[in-house]
Amino acid sequence: MIRYKIIILILFLVVIGELTGRTRDEVIKEAEKYKEFEWKVGSDNILDIVNNQNTNIKEPDGYDDRGGWPYSTNNWPYRVGHKYTGEAYAYGGYSDWGSWGADTPERFENKLKTTGRYANLSRTKWIAGARRKDVGPQGQKTIMPDKYAGFAGIECIGFINNIYQPPKRVYATKRFEQVSIHKRELSEMRVGDVFVRPGSPGHILVFAGW
Repeated sequence: MIRYKIIILILFLVVIGELTGRTRDEVIKEAEKYKEFEWKVGSDNILDIVNNQNTNIKEPDGYDDRGGWPYSTNNWPYRVGHKYTGEAYAYGGYSDWGSWGADTPERFENKLKTTGRYANLSRTKWIAGARRKDVGPQGQKTIMPDKYAGFAGIECIGFINNIYQPPKRVYATKRFEQVSIHKRELSEMRVGDVFVRPGSPGHILVFAGW
């Protein structure tokens, strides 16, 4: 079993109003927006370059190329025309046309529908969701296929930054660990605290209650 190091963010605990402008209840309320967000996949929101049944055929077939064939019946990759609840996970990265991994629901929706600031880009296709291997090496630009601008979605640290809004964005997972008091007992956890798994890859998530 993976052993998690349980932590409480001391700054959030002691001066949460001054530091983030949000109470614990407000943090959870903000988190619920991501969980309850509903969206629909369009044909421009999948990576579709080849025919999945015959990858030698370089033409779209309406299925995300990351799904292989027979096509996955799980919720990954996302399927055109299907509706989903909860914003897509996207490992953080960036391209010449923008970044991803910390998209708010509003930004995520604007990317998928190519509205707002995304309506004026030379490349208008944003792919819902990204795996680690879909993006460039850590800290390096992702080279996107022709017509694609990048990915859309949220990863763990982007999510935590968005709902807490610390003063110096963006805190990395390691930074959250450094500004925290380490707790040893689950019984000490309060709603709005976070769990951190240190190391590489690290992970962080918010505690929403029992």
